[in-house]
Amino acid sequence: MEVFYSEELTDQTNQINLSKEESRHLRRVLRKKAGDLVQITNGKGLLANASITDEKYCTIQSIQLVPSPPERRIHIALSTIRPNRLDWAVEKLTELGVGSISFFHSQFTSVRSFKADHLHKIAISAIKQSRQCFLPQIKSPLPFFEWIQSLSKEDDQIRLLAHLNNSSKNLSEIKWGKQAVVVTIGPEGGFSEEELNFAAENGFELIRIDNHILRTETAATVAAAQLKMLMEK
Repeated sequence: MEVFYSEELTDQTNQINLSKEESRHLRRVLRKKAGDLVQITNGKGLLANASITDEKYCTIQSIQLVPSPPERRIHIALSTIRPNRLDWAVEKLTELGVGSISFFHSQFTSVRSFKADHLHKIAISAIKQSRQCFLPQIKSPLPFFEWIQSLSKEDDQIRLLAHLNNSSKNLSEIKWGKQAVVVTIGPEGGFSEEELNFAAENGFELIRIDNHILRTETAATVAAAQLKMLMEK
């Protein structure tokens, strides 16, 4: 059953007026008609079963609160990169169910463009395609040092930074329980010594995602996939 998105859905909703974009997709792409059944999520864990009333409205039949999965504890932070690669990263990280995606500008960041609304739409499309009920929080870029300082001061938050050297650990070597995990991925040029030292001073451990140097978007996706598998064990 196809999933649609509406941020207006609450646990008290009886009828939903679909957005112009969702309504167009329902009519012109999926060729849905009155009486057909669909599902609607608000991206915050609610999933409604609904029937189409007309081209814009759906009548809610039932609503459930979907439990938050373990991968919601995964938070990925990455340097801004070329727009097409950034799009791909947001799509795949959303499909993997991460809780939030943050962006930063570091010393070796070469591309600083960022379109928040565009990436939000990509994330919405990804949860619909993968039939998920949780939309990741997408945070606009900050300078690297400011981004680290903006992090929660939770004592049990595990902070990891991808940097390939002899002291880097594999993700499977990291010890955790129910903590949130922050994974930081740098730009093509990696991190400067100053940035690595500042991260270490703020509780970050170095990890290797692979034994080879990966593109930023690849490293972010592989890290999220590895963490998801480890959390499900």
